[in-house]
Amino acid sequence: MQLGRTIARPEHPFSKFGTGDKETLGGVTREEVVTFYRKYYSSNLLNLVVLGRHTLDELQALVERLFSPMRDQDLPVPSFSGDILAPEHRGVRVRFVPIRERHTLELSFVVPPEAYHYRASPSRYLGHLIGHEGEGSIFARLKALGWATSLAAGESDASTFHSTFYVSVDLTDEGQAHAAEIVGMVEAYLELLRKDGGVARWIFDEVARVSDMHFRFRDTIQPYSYCTSLARCMQLYPAEDLLCGGSVVSEYDPEGIRALLDALRLSDARLLHGSREHEPIAAREERWYGTKFEAAPLPLDEWRGAWEEGSSCGQGLALPGPQ
Repeated sequence: MQLGRTIARPEHPFSKFGTGDKETLGGVTREEVVTFYRKYYSSNLLNLVVLGRHTLDELQALVERLFSPMRDQDLPVPSFSGDILAPEHRGVRVRFVPIRERHTLELSFVVPPEAYHYRASPSRYLGHLIGHEGEGSIFARLKALGWATSLAAGESDASTFHSTFYVSVDLTDEGQAHAAEIVGMVEAYLELLRKDGGVARWIFDEVARVSDMHFRFRDTIQPYSYCTSLARCMQLYPAEDLLCGGSVVSEYDPEGIRALLDALRLSDARLLHGSREHEPIAAREERWYGTKFEAAPLPLDEWRGAWEEGSSCGQGLALPGPQ
């Protein structure tokens, strides 16, 4: 969401408005468009996917006619720093007012991009465990308490320079009053994963089987979306993994999983907490969509004192058994 871009280094491209509107684009001149074109549009940076019912020879002739005029300027591939957060953007709580009447809680952690480790996909492994809904899971306990209606975890905002691992919870009205305890449960489960048994080959094998099954039996993708997806994949994966890269995991990397776990620390997290109840304290306004919000350091010392006193955040949490 755009609000997450607001809580980031303002000089980094990540913080820019991701959509564009009359204010940002209305004053763009032809000269500026031509300059942009010359700076970035070169055939050596182009990835093209064409899908059609024509023969391959016909498709090739079509591509040659339409795209041969694009010059090869031998431009370098644009690259950016993965350091999208300043120190004040880590360990921060952002309470905002959503458009819809709902309560949401999302913990996000900036992590190294997984595009370079797609066969191992540590985030898929951790997302599988944190997001599972069986006995001993975070969601099973939240549901039993009547605090949440859904929970999801995994990689988002993926790029070649940074990525985000998130844990997102849709809260009930009662759960809205227990946001701190829910954060405590997530931390307790992460600590559980860091212990013996949290990183295990049999769990990875299960994740790999599920990923392969989803890939083989996934629903038909609309042609436009499929071409767009493949063109992006061409920037990331070698030809032999073009169709399955990012979908199928095949290499067990315990050290990679532990490294990702080590990056999931609350002191580095951004907590985005949405609720209409935040209207009285939301004194700031996001520039582009006008979202009302307030940002302040996570009160971790206060929360952890309450968690230790109650000693209940980790109660009932356990790793799933073999399926």
